[in-house]
Amino acid sequence: MQYRIESGVTDPTPTVLVLETGEDGLERVIWHLTWRHSAPLVLLEMVGNDHMVVADWDGRFELYHLPTRNRIAEQKLAASIRIGARVADDGRTIQVAYADEDHYSVDVLEILDALTLTRLKRFELPDQDVFTQLDLSLRQIFAPYPDQLWFYDCEANFGFDAPAEQAFFQLNLATGEAEFRELPGLGNANDDYCLPALNPKQNLGVMLDWGRQPIVSNEAGEPELVLCLARFQLDDLSDQGRITTRRFDRAALEQCYADADLLLDPDAELDDDYREALGDLLERLTELYWQDDTLCLHFEDGQHLRILPNGEMQTFGDAPVPQYEWTPLARFDRDLEGRIPVFVGDDDLRSLRQMGQACDDIARQRRGQRFAFALMSSDGSPTDQAAFFQRVAAEHHAKLAAMLEPFIALDEMLYDDLNAGYAALCHVAEALATTARAEYLPLLTRYVEALDLDHELFVDESLLPAIARHYGAATPGVKALEHYVRDWHGGDEEDDEYEDEYEDE
Repeated sequence: MQYRIESGVTDPTPTVLVLETGEDGLERVIWHLTWRHSAPLVLLEMVGNDHMVVADWDGRFELYHLPTRNRIAEQKLAASIRIGARVADDGRTIQVAYADEDHYSVDVLEILDALTLTRLKRFELPDQDVFTQLDLSLRQIFAPYPDQLWFYDCEANFGFDAPAEQAFFQLNLATGEAEFRELPGLGNANDDYCLPALNPKQNLGVMLDWGRQPIVSNEAGEPELVLCLARFQLDDLSDQGRITTRRFDRAALEQCYADADLLLDPDAELDDDYREALGDLLERLTELYWQDDTLCLHFEDGQHLRILPNGEMQTFGDAPVPQYEWTPLARFDRDLEGRIPVFVGDDDLRSLRQMGQACDDIARQRRGQRFAFALMSSDGSPTDQAAFFQRVAAEHHAKLAAMLEPFIALDEMLYDDLNAGYAALCHVAEALATTARAEYLPLLTRYVEALDLDHELFVDESLLPAIARHYGAATPGVKALEHYVRDWHGGDEEDDEYEDEYEDE
């Protein structure tokens, strides 16, 4: 069997599609994997013929065996956002660059074994005792030559910083020796801008050009800006002139929210204002990469360009969205949208026991910011979870109470729905409120206190009215909870009306 992987949706929780080519030559989706965390992925690559490695920007790495769909190794690095990773060309190791939060956020390169995720070697990037430049971009690791890794370095890296001097930090993995080598021109390492694209076979690199852009006239005699890229030679990083790309007339510049008056003014000074306007345009270039000896550019408005070695420019459209055949299990995984399937029928206790086990393991059972159940009957038809929990609350209230405790202890906001409006286990909490058992009012209070009420709707819409209705609005614990919610929202001059709302129900 042959396997291939590709990214699915990225929001609100990253997903991965695993495809298998069968003996009939057809490619089918055999697995729809929903990532356990909401952090964006920084690595999704095959390891060998039947493994894949997935990593996110919080430093979580997981290795999967595709034929069995088993996770066989995990690794957690002390990273947050500033991280890049790649599988080495020989497929034996994984190279990870990140700011080590356990060691004063020093930039490091960690080498992991590709089949076990164990740590093999570590380098500082750069060694602070030797180098003083400390503005490396870690989101992309360049590997133009065997045993060499390059990292782009530029002080301009936040919001719109005026372009600054740029360099590559070049590390020799075999010897551990490293050096900074300056690039011609100026650069900006902000994540909104494309990093340089390297082509070792052609000994050529291409990067954004922050100089004055040429202005030409179109057939109607109207001015157009010609967006250029800068070329450089890889072996000595010498300037090799410009590559002209797409033209922008006034309407196109305004569509990009760029200052058309400034960019189309032939007498405009090449100052920070000009470069900031140019930066608004360069943000619309979303991808810059080589495909063999052809340079490819993707723009935010959907226009894509190929620039051939002879300088000829071709436009091309989006690749057609593939229509894959899905196996029943993969389709089932996809339709769950990260929820945990629970079949309910005659044995309520068995269903609650399964949900309780999932709650006890909430850190591993969550999917992104979602922790939710998909209740269904034996034929697969959906069952309303609010109705189910309220039906079993009188007899199995202790099971419901036990489900809330691990969520409260997690101390992290998770949701029941993909729109992040209803908190995880909200229907369990409301069902517990219907019991009106005094011993659960403190638990319900702790549940509400564990929520981010600025990004949660269920408490105000359903839970708090239910608590007031079943426990009594005048009960001290209920009044204290109402005051807590009111204070969270800042309180106002209508406090009395807010309180009366629950007394009237």
